[in-house]
Amino acid sequence: MTDTLDSAKLTDRVTALVEAAKRAGADAADAVAVRGRSTGVSVRLGKVE
Repeated sequence: MTDTLDSAKLTDRVTALVEAAKRAGADAADAVAVRGRSTGVSVRLGKVE
């Protein structure tokens, strides 16, 4: 995914998902959004790749 989402947009999306589930007949619904960033480094035979 190349676009970035701020916290407000993520909240809006999960809210919309829960509302859609309830409109579809769900008695209850949960939605979770997680945003993160990571960095990795690989070392092979003592050398950084």
